Amino acid sequence: MIEKITISGKKYPVKFGNGAIRRFCKNHEPPIDNLNDYYDYIQSLKDLSNLTFAQFDDLALLIYSAIDSGCNLMGIDLDLTFDKLYESLGDDLTIIPDVLKIYSNSIPQTEKKKINPENQKK
Repeated sequence: MIEKITISGKKYPVKFGNGAIRRFCKNHEPPIDNLNDYYDYIQSLKDLSNLTFAQFDDLALLIYSAIDSGCNLMGIDLDLTFDKLYESLGDDLTIIPDVLKIYSNSIPQTEKKKINPENQKK
């Protein structure tokens, strides 16, 4: 099941799958090329009490990536721009914690553990 969030009165599907992770990592500055680094960094963003502007930008990128993946998966054209999402995050402070809750619930317990490249099949 794909969960949805409401932005500016419209519901958007949110999917934290491989597509969203890939989009986020490629578009992050600097790019993230290691899954452990990705998981560690996203974990560090969960404390919303003292976000920097760069961290807020990264949360917006993460959310946009997940919405884009959700729309792709459901065959929906994404009519939300990154800039509109960014402005909406400032207008509705419930979006970020709601999406982070979806993120936490979407990660299977086995994926939350550190990935050991030595144990992966080649």
